[in-house]
Amino acid sequence: MHTPFRPVYAALADGILPRMSQRALPRTALTVYTAQRGHYQGRDGLNLTPTGARGLAQAFVPADPDIFAQAHAGTISVEDFRAWYLQAMRQSYQRQRARWLLVLRRSRVVLLCTCPPGTALCHRYLLADILGTLGARLGGEIRATPDARLQGTVPHLRTTARPAR
Repeated sequence: MHTPFRPVYAALADGILPRMSQRALPRTALTVYTAQRGHYQGRDGLNLTPTGARGLAQAFVPADPDIFAQAHAGTISVEDFRAWYLQAMRQSYQRQRARWLLVLRRSRVVLLCTCPPGTALCHRYLLADILGTLGARLGGEIRATPDARLQGTVPHLRTTARPAR
C-alpha cells in the first residue's frame, strides 16, 4: 500500500521522468505544501476539490466525479486510484502545459482539498509528489486549525494588521 507524500524518487517507478524535459520546464524554486481546505486561507492556496476547482486548478482535477466518489466511498483500491490519477495528470500535462508551467514558476503553492490529513486516496498528495518529480521542493502538510491561526501560532501566516500609512 502506498502512503501519501512518498519521497520524490518513488514517482520514477510511475513513469514520470525527473523534470520531464529539461528544455521544456523552467528551473523552479517552487515549494509545495498540502492542507485540508478550510485550514488554510492564504493566497497561494490552490483549491483541488472536484466541485470547487476554478481557473488554474482545473488542470489538476480530472473531470471524472465517479472516481472521486468511489475513492470517498472506499470502493476503489489505492493502486487503482493512483494509476488513474497519474494517467490523468500525464494527459493534463500534455494538453495544458501552460497551466503546469504557471504553477512551477511560483515560489510556493498550497494544494487544498477536503480530505483529512493523511488520507491514502487524496489526490493533493499525488499531485505534490508529481510536482516534486518536476523539481519542486516538498514542504509537507500544513495542519493548522482556524484557532491556531488566530492565536498567531502559525508563523507563515500574517495574523496582525498592517500599520496604517
